[in-house]
Amino acid sequence: MHSKTYISASSIFTPFGLGTEINWQRMNAGESAIKLTNSENIRLKNFFSSSISEELFLKHTSFLNDSGLTRLEKMMVATIANIQDKTFIDLSDKSTIFVFSTTKGNIDLLVENPDDIRLSLPSMAQAVSTFFKNPNTSLVISNACISGISAMILAKNMLEEGEFEQAIVCGGDTLSEFTVSGFNSLNAISPFPCRPFDKSRLGLSPGEGCGVLVLSRQKPDLDRPVYISGAATSNDANHISGPSRTGEGLNIAIEKAIKLAKIDKKDIGYINAHGTATLYNDESEGLAITLSGLQEANLHSLKGYLGHTYGAAGLIESAIAAECFYKKEILGSIGYSEHGISVPLNISQYNKALRTSHALKTASGFGGCNAALILSTDD
Repeated sequence: MHSKTYISASSIFTPFGLGTEINWQRMNAGESAIKLTNSENIRLKNFFSSSISEELFLKHTSFLNDSGLTRLEKMMVATIANIQDKTFIDLSDKSTIFVFSTTKGNIDLLVENPDDIRLSLPSMAQAVSTFFKNPNTSLVISNACISGISAMILAKNMLEEGEFEQAIVCGGDTLSEFTVSGFNSLNAISPFPCRPFDKSRLGLSPGEGCGVLVLSRQKPDLDRPVYISGAATSNDANHISGPSRTGEGLNIAIEKAIKLAKIDKKDIGYINAHGTATLYNDESEGLAITLSGLQEANLHSLKGYLGHTYGAAGLIESAIAAECFYKKEILGSIGYSEHGISVPLNISQYNKALRTSHALKTASGFGGCNAALILSTDD
């Protein structure tokens, strides 16, 4: 069994642009992609969200105009192609497996034709991997808002068992009537750009985007390459749409991930939190981090930059976490100014130097699911 699964490349497609570097630059400059939104396809009006403009979308997907792919599938293909152009990875090789994550897939097709085969998540995934002539049956994970981390864990396990040499892990979701109306029915959409962990927070900001990570058994030719040293999931067994009020479920996942990484808690110097800015998520997550004894670690949430991108969130945020290692800097937590949960956390309000070899990425979602990932780099 191989001991390490490396992140050998990444790409992100968000309202900031296509590519991890352009996204890092704009986030590092303190920009937020969350804007006042009115869409003809969404009944709710004048809400704040992060959506990819039609101009930006067409700029990066015009080569797919005659492909017959859906909007989400085009986003995924464009993001994967962006990696392929820079790394010369042979995506058609049988040693490469495609693993996808999404919460709702091609949900927009439900309005036009409820019987459309592309509503099937496996069909969506296979359409993308087939575009790249990959011979394997692609896999897809849909596990609420931990989908991206869950897909990374599945890919990691397959690589370490020797089933494949590398995995293309791709997560995406679009801004849709289904997701917006669903969160709005729970009074969970913020009337202003979301403010994770802040006293004035009133909910999340919906977002859309795509994130892709190339996971590999081979050590990439990078300075201090990042690898996944530990990963775990858990379930609160508490409530279908609300997190545990004690944080115990996420705490279990964190503790297990740390144990699998074979590190001490004090070694974790940075936490990339789920931080959706809903009242209950941020409180529960803060309690879990405190239960795990990690309240002193530098922490931020990236939701203030890009909103909640659902099935893409775990991948987009893990890609940025890896960039924090490479750039030796932790981004500030946009929207945070006054502490708003019951336990103290070391939340980074502004960008600052990062000095650590281990980071924790957390995620939680409907159904009580939780995930924790330890990202590490050798000194």
